[in-house]
Amino acid sequence: MGNIVEILDKLKTESEIDPRSAQETLHEVLNYGEKIINNNVLLKKYYVLAFYYWNMGDKEKSREYVDKSFSIIDYVSDSNLVIDSYIMAGNVEFLTQNSTLAFKLYLNALKLSVEGTPNTVYGRIYNNIASIFIDY
Repeated sequence: MGNIVEILDKLKTESEIDPRSAQETLHEVLNYGEKIINNNVLLKKYYVLAFYYWNMGDKEKSREYVDKSFSIIDYVSDSNLVIDSYIMAGNVEFLTQNSTLAFKLYLNALKLSVEGTPNTVYGRIYNNIASIFIDY
């Protein structure tokens, strides 16, 4: 399936819309929306499990859920969940002594943070970055 916006724009600009085509497109859009909602819930679940195992010091189990998070991250609409996933991935890499990758993941979280993102998110990211350099 193509980009939903492109599909809807095409339908909007066509002079004659085939009812069958319009119905199929509508179902595609609705299925895509449902998939995004389900992926938001699933990403939150993976994040919570990764956080739990990270807190328990279980690096491998935490990484397993971080990897699952990144397998669906492109299909998630909640930017805060995506930012949290990058922070958690950085935390796992930091825990496994991979400071360079942790730093890159924290920077990705910072880049994804936009105006309107709660200040606490910036604080968490900068705190995590500072932790890397304190250990050097």
